[in-house]
Formats: sequence, structure tokens, C-alpha cells
Amino acid sequence: MKKVVFADSDAGYINSLAGYVEDKLKGELEINIFTNAEKIINFISARGGDIFIINSKIYDELKVDYFCGDEKVIILTEDSSASYKSNERIYYKYQPAGNMVREIKKKLEFVSRNDDKSLANLYGVYCLYDKRLNTDFAIGLGQILGEKEKTLWINMMEFSGFKYIGEGLSGNLSDLMYMFMNNNESINIPEEEYVNKLGRLGYISPINYIQDLRNINFKSWWKLINELAIIWDYKNVILLFDNMISDFVSALSVCKKIYMISPLGALDKAALKEFIDYILIIEREDIIEKVISVKMPEYMEIMEIE
Repeated sequence: MKKVVFADSDAGYINSLAGYVEDKLKGELEINIFTNAEKIINFISARGGDIFIINSKIYDELKVDYFCGDEKVIILTEDSSASYKSNERIYYKYQPAGNMVREIKKKLEFVSRNDDKSLANLYGVYCLYDKRLNTDFAIGLGQILGEKEKTLWINMMEFSGFKYIGEGLSGNLSDLMYMFMNNNESINIPEEEYVNKLGRLGYISPINYIQDLRNINFKSWWKLINELAIIWDYKNVILLFDNMISDFVSALSVCKKIYMISPLGALDKAALKEFIDYILIIEREDIIEKVISVKMPEYMEIMEIE
């Protein structure tokens, strides 16, 4: 049974609409009704969701990364001429409810077609300080996860040093993004052309320097990561990143778990406090709840440059 989220600040309207849809699609849907963004965040964090029918005002309060794909979203609006810069379906509220049933059926077809393409588990390693320790931890985590399931490591750090480490594959992450963007956000290339091997871990050569890719929002990176995980059949993806990517908060939001190296000195501790202060200011306590602090030895060299 698919989980459907209905959300509108007008409780009478959204209950009536959800009730009509439930009556017409009996036994097909699990209906969940909300009137504010905070409760939606808590629900999605705990249980996920398959289709989202969201009032435009509430939608704008939320980060779109919660939905893990615009194809699952229908936006309710009182303005029949409204448009959004994405693939969401805009639905004018004051039209026959039967039209909504048809829209949901279309979404159900999409979700059913993609059920076998479940998204990989995304583990974040957020580098607030000490690039070397974070890199070593990401590699170690990859070896552990790779024992049981196929695992891919994506390093989004600038000047990572990996230009001189690996099997010498010519393509890197920036090449994949350019192909993805120039092919209408679709990509289909052999894994062996882009994935290096490091023990039980596969990894894509990182970007040498961000340059113009710095302005690409994380939503586009998220779509690329999912596409690669699907076509190459990876069950786990480890994302090593810092604030170089656009909207690092979105990156943190979609991670199943967020690993952060425990601070080693006073400056690290101060940086961590600033990070926590910022997350609390933007009211994203859900991110802090996913953070796992990792104690690392001050020297742990996993890789050496020949």
C-alpha cells in the first residue's frame, strides 16, 4: 500500500479532498493528512512517502530534498497560472476532485514502475575540519559496508589529492555531471569506465577543482547520484563533502546517517559549535539527530601516494 501525504493549511479542504480520494481508491493508499510543514518533516524522516500532495505555501517552507524526486509531488495552488521551475505537477485546488484522482493514478504508475529501482542508502561524511581524517574514515566505512553490499564512494572535496591516486581512469565526477546535464538528466555509461576500485569499495575520481560546478545546486547532484546507483546497482553510497557544494544543508538532509569526526582541538570544537548554532538557527534539528560523532586517532594513513 502506497503512502500518500496530503498537506494544506485549510484543514476542511484537505480532509475533504483526501476523503474523496480515499473513497475512490479504496485499498490502494495509506492516507496521511497534515496542516503544517513541521509535522510533514517528522513523518517523512520516520516513514518516508510515495506521493505528496502539498499546498504551495507549505511546499515553499520545506526543502525539496525531502521528497527525493519531483516526480512524486503534486502542488496545490489557488493560482491557476502559477508555475514552478521544476517537474512538479501544479494542481489548481478549485477544480473537480475527480481530476486529482487521475493525477494520483499517474503518480502511482510512476512509483510502481520504479519500485525495483530503490534508492541506495546514502551515508554522509561531512568534513567540517581535517580533510585527511575524514577521507580515511570514508574509505574505512566503505570497506566495512562493502563486505556485505556493493558500495560506492563519491568524494566531492576540492583538491582531494586523488588526481594522483587510483587506476588512472580518464573520467571523473565533473565529466559525469556534464554528461548528465547535457543529456536531459539521464545517463547510461559502463561502470568500468568511471569507477576505480579500492579494496571492496568503488569510487569515482573526484573533481580536481569546482570552478563553474560550484553553482550547481545539490538537487542536481542528488539526481545524478541516484541515477548512478540505479544503473550500476549500488546499495550504498558514501558522500564525502564540505561546504564547497551549493546548499550543503540539502546534502545533509538526504543522508541516512551523517558521520562527523570528533574535534581534536579548541579550533575544531569552536567550528563544531558554530555549525550546530547555524543548524539550530535554521530550525533543522532533524539533521543533528542523524549525526554520529566518530573518534579517530590523530594519525591514521590508509592510502599512500607512490
